[in-house]
Amino acid sequence: MILCSSLVSFADSFEAPAMEFSGETIQIYTPEDLFAMADNPSGIYELMNDIDLDDYDWKPFAFSGKFIGNNYRIMNVHISQYSDETRTVYDCNHKPYESHFVGFFGLLENAWVEQLVLLSTDFSVDCDDECIFAGGIAGYMYDSYVFGCSVFGRSYLSTGGKCFGIGGLAGYGGESTIFGCTADVTLTCIDEDLTYKDEQFMGGAYALGYIDLRSVTVDITGYDADHGYVHDGGLIGSYYKYNGDYGHGTVSNCSVKGSITFFEDNKNRRAYCSAYIGEVMNWSLSMDYNTESFTRNEIFDYTAELGPHWDCSNPQMEDSVTEAAYGVIGCTTHTCKTCGYSFSDNYELQRIPAESASIELEYSDGTLAGSEGAADIKASNESRKLYLGDSAKIHVSFEPYNASPMDVKLVSSNSDIISVSDYALAFAQGQPSTCDAELRILGSGPVTIKVLVDGEEKDAIIITAYSHADYIKDTYGIYILAGAVLAVVIVIVLIAIASGKKTRGKHAR
Repeated sequence: MILCSSLVSFADSFEAPAMEFSGETIQIYTPEDLFAMADNPSGIYELMNDIDLDDYDWKPFAFSGKFIGNNYRIMNVHISQYSDETRTVYDCNHKPYESHFVGFFGLLENAWVEQLVLLSTDFSVDCDDECIFAGGIAGYMYDSYVFGCSVFGRSYLSTGGKCFGIGGLAGYGGESTIFGCTADVTLTCIDEDLTYKDEQFMGGAYALGYIDLRSVTVDITGYDADHGYVHDGGLIGSYYKYNGDYGHGTVSNCSVKGSITFFEDNKNRRAYCSAYIGEVMNWSLSMDYNTESFTRNEIFDYTAELGPHWDCSNPQMEDSVTEAAYGVIGCTTHTCKTCGYSFSDNYELQRIPAESASIELEYSDGTLAGSEGAADIKASNESRKLYLGDSAKIHVSFEPYNASPMDVKLVSSNSDIISVSDYALAFAQGQPSTCDAELRILGSGPVTIKVLVDGEEKDAIIITAYSHADYIKDTYGIYILAGAVLAVVIVIVLIAIASGKKTRGKHAR
């Protein structure tokens, strides 16, 4: 299994679309930062370190902004719910349905996602009669661009809906491009309605629509139990231009390996399943430089409970743990001793506790350094003073240099005088850990800023803030003093002159 995206070969030349996004880039460091994207779904976001979502149930949402993943990993992504938003989808007969969506992003519309790595996705959605489309990056894509992303994990969809599907990277969409991406996935799709002849779709890249694929690598293990019409493909379940004339589509420089095991319990059988595309409804697309090593495995036992090691005679799972270490991602690998089926989950990075921390204050005029352990440092005695209305940055570094503290707090002893802004904690495997925040001077007086790491005080700095009167005194004090001295001198001189005149007058008489 490949654990990160790699730069793609540009033998498949492609010019990315020109897409403009406004606003400042918002940096993401924590799970809370990720969840906050739903409150501003048109923003620009940049992932700054690996994030573990093992303790969370992710909620898909509609996204129309830009996401820059920097090849950092979002690990252990659990999804058991679908998006609140719906869109109209069409089956290959152009029959409309209202569908919900499942994916890291529920929907991508006019969006850009690059270098996002999802490691150990676990999507498990079980619903009654809803139409659902699921995909690793997004359940729905329209007028969007996904570049250099990777998905590693398992997805399970069980529904009695009339039109539904599941894909490794995307569920349903059109007028979009997926370029230079990897999907190493196990997909399971179960039709719960034994009587209605539904339309079902599965693809290692995406399930249904007309999304262009360029330099996409897929390793799929698929299971599909359906009582309607099956449309399964190693890359695409069904290629269908549902929204008018999109022009000429492309599936180029892609590779697929793996298998899909399925049954179609239907007298009016179609049983579409092939290496690249299950069913092609519009042949206005290019298929160039693609390779495959794919197995189509149709069975005819319509009572079979299809899924991983479904045909194992005696499933017995055995676990082995890989401990996280420097440069090594830890995980738990589950292997069936009977049939050999295996998967890994519970990925984790090595957690290195912070033994100490040190503070630096950053001004425009220079840097004031703190010391290891608790320290009293008066900023007023150093580079410059801080006055009411000023701001400064506080920078905290940890020892050892690659520490990954779990809980960091910056605490002001008096936030009415000096407030500490929301701070960002950055740490990544093998990289220095840092914490940055902004200080605002709101009053005057001494204030202690403490750094608490996992509840323990690691460093402190005392900052004395000064008032406007202090600013005037400090800035103009020397001139005022010089003026006062000059005035005294002038007065003395004038007195002396006046005294001299009186003396001369007496002498004249």
